[in-house]
Amino acid sequence: MNRSMASTTKSRDAPLAFLRLVWIDVSGVRRCRCVPMHTSPERGADSFAVVANATPRAKRWVHHRSSLALCCYFLPCYGDESVVETAWERGDIVLAPASGAMSVIQLPGSCDWLAATAIISPSGPSAQLPHPWCPRALLASAVKRLHDVFGMKIDVGFETEFVLLDAKTREPLESSVYCQTSGFDIAAEVLRDITSSLGRAGQTLLHVHGESAPGQFEIVTDHSDDVVAQADAFVARKEVIQRVARKHGLLASFLPKIWSAQAGNASHVHFSLKRARNGTPFLRRNRDAEEGQLVHDVLSPQLAGFIAGILENIGGLLLHTVGSPNSWRRVQPGCWAGAYACWGVQNKEALLRVVDARENHVEFKAFDGTANPYLGLAGLICAGMAGLARRGGVDGVDGVDGNRALPPPVSLDPQHANNVPRLPTASFEELVKASLGNHVEEKLARSADEGFMEHQWLESMRSYCEDAEEEFQAFFEDFARVKLAEVERFKAIAFEEEVELLLDRY
Repeated sequence: MNRSMASTTKSRDAPLAFLRLVWIDVSGVRRCRCVPMHTSPERGADSFAVVANATPRAKRWVHHRSSLALCCYFLPCYGDESVVETAWERGDIVLAPASGAMSVIQLPGSCDWLAATAIISPSGPSAQLPHPWCPRALLASAVKRLHDVFGMKIDVGFETEFVLLDAKTREPLESSVYCQTSGFDIAAEVLRDITSSLGRAGQTLLHVHGESAPGQFEIVTDHSDDVVAQADAFVARKEVIQRVARKHGLLASFLPKIWSAQAGNASHVHFSLKRARNGTPFLRRNRDAEEGQLVHDVLSPQLAGFIAGILENIGGLLLHTVGSPNSWRRVQPGCWAGAYACWGVQNKEALLRVVDARENHVEFKAFDGTANPYLGLAGLICAGMAGLARRGGVDGVDGVDGNRALPPPVSLDPQHANNVPRLPTASFEELVKASLGNHVEEKLARSADEGFMEHQWLESMRSYCEDAEEEFQAFFEDFARVKLAEVERFKAIAFEEEVELLLDRY
């Protein structure tokens, strides 16, 4: 924190509170800088007001932003070791409450408030603008591109799974099976505090239930087309859940795989497409039986194109959605984790499960709590846009002939189906190398073709970044260094040691 910029004003009406500026690094670890808040405003360009959802009249002022070394955005999950080059050379960035997100939440039983955080360029002509690598800015730009170029909006929502463990012994709080009532009874007190705290934070919960692993629970919240706000809420939800769990002497962990023989923690993403102009879902188009295109009896052509883009770009996408050294352990056959690159109607083993074709509602399973949700959602949308672009945009999507066709749906467990490709998740090393390849050369080449996720990612960056090509290349160079360093660190580590190291990280 820059001491020269810190205010000496102290509140006489309330204990000193901090505004937590939370950023999510490329390894999905939540980190924060804490900025003191005060009850009296001060003049200056760096003074701005924040208001908590739970107490809308209790306005506080923050008198400065917080500088941060850019390399702190590129730290591997195993520890604070700098393995990057470009980010290290570029010096500082600035953390600040995100524009349009000045309404923050108050953490349960604390004077600390939590803000959605923007990463801003520190100086020069780009000062006050998002940094080219700001994940929140990238997601906002991808959503805007989907709207402006393809005439679509996307609703998204997360499932949030976590395990409750005794903070000292690391034993699970209970040992029931899926939705068993006795397991909910045991955890009722802490779950009640979690849900009430989330309600006070402005989040709408749809349901809560016990999951398959010991001490595992799931919270489902509402969906909306404010995609950036959904990512903000996902981050806040995890902070609230862990805060409340600690008050009960528990550890809440979102680590994907804690026990090898038990179900893992996921953060499945539900999405649906709709027309930008009126918010109505796209309708499926019936085809003549002689064409034999079952897909068009099930999906709208727009949704078919979007799903096809995800399947075609799944290699480059996975490191942004299941990118931790522990993630690959969950994405295995028979674990309801979408271990095969396919789609199906109500098929819980398919990577993409069509929940309701009439509402264009799809569940994407290869997403977990170790992902940076902004990068993960941005990548998912960019992959979908690549599929739409390859098929001629909104009106031209037909998916009928040649390489335009979406593969047929899979109606059984994919591991027992013919010619269904397996995701590259036999090991973390396989996942990283399959996703990166010769990372810079391949990604730069793909960025020139609108049918690839990388092109849509680069075009999304252009809306707020003048040197988008250079920044695109620099980002992925450092991203690759982090992931390859994680491969080497975890290559010789036993599963139990891996869990012990990462349990508190996530």
